[in-house]
Amino acid sequence: MKKIVIAVIAVLSVCIFSAESFAGTGYFNRSASRGKLTRTYKSSALNKAEKAFIEGEYGEVVNICNDYSVEGDRVNDELQYIAGRALLKLGRFDEARNRFSKVVNYSKSDALLDESYIGLADSYYLENNYEKAKEYYEKVLRYFPDADDIPIVYYRLGECCVQSGKKSEADEYSDKLLRLYPDSLEAKLLAAEKSAFVTYSVQVGSFGKWNNAKKLHDELKTQGFDVNIHTTVMGPSRFYRVRVGQYGSLNDAEDMARGLRNKGYSVKIYP
Repeated sequence: MKKIVIAVIAVLSVCIFSAESFAGTGYFNRSASRGKLTRTYKSSALNKAEKAFIEGEYGEVVNICNDYSVEGDRVNDELQYIAGRALLKLGRFDEARNRFSKVVNYSKSDALLDESYIGLADSYYLENNYEKAKEYYEKVLRYFPDADDIPIVYYRLGECCVQSGKKSEADEYSDKLLRLYPDSLEAKLLAAEKSAFVTYSVQVGSFGKWNNAKKLHDELKTQGFDVNIHTTVMGPSRFYRVRVGQYGSLNDAEDMARGLRNKGYSVKIYP
């Protein structure tokens, strides 16, 4: 469940995008050990928090986590991570850092470590503390050189340098991005930024048959997603691409991508 756990994630966000559950007794269970959550509860909690996040109810995501927090140094990575992303959306950067730090410091799994380091970096970037953000993005490069989100890290490092007036260093990161990941979304963004306003969508599937695309479209529609089918003609072939949302912010698209990926969908972000 590595990716956002994901966007929305952006996303998640970029960026991008998992928390805890409802207060209703039908949705959770506690074992005899105080504070220990059962698998059924954690699954329900995560599903409900993801739903709240996708619907933009970021305060509700945080409330879920606060109501059913795990005690001591035991931490449910997905719940803490999505709470951190929600807190970023609310502009509560110190609290977001606390959530991401719990995953970094106490997690017994490395599944979300790279995402949590990126979350820490994002918290400083959104706070306009570009030097501190740069420090954490560089940690991701050192600690997780093979992470899926490395193109995002190079892109944001370039942005940090631009904001700090370090144009030559920004150009170095841009060159590395273009050279190492020429087909990445972030490489395309470098070119797109020179044009007019850019929006982003999260692609969930591409099909050669309309019926298959329509089936996925309807499945996502019933879950409340803003979903459309885009038709692309390539030579004699026609493709039907199912895409969710239209975002003016890469972070918002990343958050949505993370949420969809965590639900089991294969996703890509397109400008």
